[in-house]
Amino acid sequence: MTSSEPVSKLAAETPRWLRNKLEEDRRARKSGHGRFDTVAALTGVSEGERDDTIFRLASKLRNADVPQDVAEGLVLQAADNCDPPFPEDEALAKVANAYERYQPGMSSERSSRSSSPSRGLVRRDREDGGEDPPPLRVVRFADLPPVPDKRRYVVEKLVPAKFPTVLYGEGGVAKSLVAASLLQAVVRGDEDWMGFRIEEPGSSGLYVDFELDEEEQNRRMRQLALGQNPDDATLPGDLYYICAASYPVREVLQLALDSCVEYDVGLMVLDSMGVALQGDAEASRDVIGFFRDYVDPFRADGVAILIVDHQAKLQYGEGYHDKSPFGSVYKGNLTRSVIQVQPEGREEDELTVRLRHQKANFGPKFDPFEIVLRFNEAWVRLERSELDASDLATEGSFFAPDKVRHALAEGPAYPDDLAEATGLATKTVQNALTKLKRKGIVEETGEISDTGAREVQLSSPSLHTMPQDGEDGGESDREDDLEDEDVFVVPDF
Repeated sequence: MTSSEPVSKLAAETPRWLRNKLEEDRRARKSGHGRFDTVAALTGVSEGERDDTIFRLASKLRNADVPQDVAEGLVLQAADNCDPPFPEDEALAKVANAYERYQPGMSSERSSRSSSPSRGLVRRDREDGGEDPPPLRVVRFADLPPVPDKRRYVVEKLVPAKFPTVLYGEGGVAKSLVAASLLQAVVRGDEDWMGFRIEEPGSSGLYVDFELDEEEQNRRMRQLALGQNPDDATLPGDLYYICAASYPVREVLQLALDSCVEYDVGLMVLDSMGVALQGDAEASRDVIGFFRDYVDPFRADGVAILIVDHQAKLQYGEGYHDKSPFGSVYKGNLTRSVIQVQPEGREEDELTVRLRHQKANFGPKFDPFEIVLRFNEAWVRLERSELDASDLATEGSFFAPDKVRHALAEGPAYPDDLAEATGLATKTVQNALTKLKRKGIVEETGEISDTGAREVQLSSPSLHTMPQDGEDGGESDREDDLEDEDVFVVPDF
């Protein structure tokens, strides 16, 4: 049977979606994108692939709101085409299993269905398609197999593999654009994002959106793609989207979990937790329940989640760096990497934000840096901008020794000069210098002031944080590649 024959051999009630999907799959495979071959599923696959393929076909029909009886006919046809044929009763069980999770035509029931966190998600394991999670058990560490010394990251330092990461800040600081840019870079197969190496390039990605709609997110994604490549705004074939607005969170995240397994998703963006939580963000019970029932199943299936979240408004006397994600401390406690986005400057066609690492469980934090977002009607472009030594010396999230170390990158100085440069008390500077001397980071120059103060310097210039690999601090040579367009006022993100 040729690849064009399945369409003509399908039942008369075959949905238009499936006919269109066959053609889309052909184009996707020709361009190197797409992981699930619908044509192959319908024409039959070999023995080692039958179980997974039949279930994934049933899931695709379910997601397209194809009636279950129609899906059964199509799946049975696919099962009969397998070599050897897949058992009819097992094929029907696959359809029933898929449709139990997400019944088509549920819009009339949405208002009555509970989204209580206690219901949780039904996990489907990637390897065998089974629903049941590993049994609760006690093991001896000595019996467990060795593991790699190096932990896996999707993006080094920023996004650990499997575990959740939070990206948060006040409203209007382009958190969603930053998250979408990172997701595109991973799916596109880029070597790095903002100077951070992408360790799992080419992974499929999913954007789950509780705030906007398909039209707006489609516009943003294409603007980001054009900003990255002025000659081609084509989006990666393995970049998926769920518009979750007005749907119960359990229904949305069940579909997301099934889709992550079906499309082999490595990174999912959840935008935003404030809306998805549907509970009291300040109540530890609600936050812990959300992570337990709606986040942990993704970790169990190896999916990293980048959660976009908000922070509370600044109160008098607070610094921006003092703020954490709004609500219970468990938002931060239950994530492995926490990144804050702070506005630094806004112009008509430009927005500058600072990213700082507030928490890193699996390795050292990255030093704060800035992202400059440039806009016009056609594209959105993000560029990394390094902070100079004086900016780092006053960075609020640094401890005193780090501030002093960065201040000394400007050259030798006396304690009083360092106190002025960092905003720290002189006594605090002296304590920090003592710690840095013990570690061999700072040394005395031999110069003594009239007051008896001793001048100090870095033992080696390399002890000051250098730019990330591949960063030269200059403007990208792609600046002139973007055609001049009419600029527009930076939108409120």
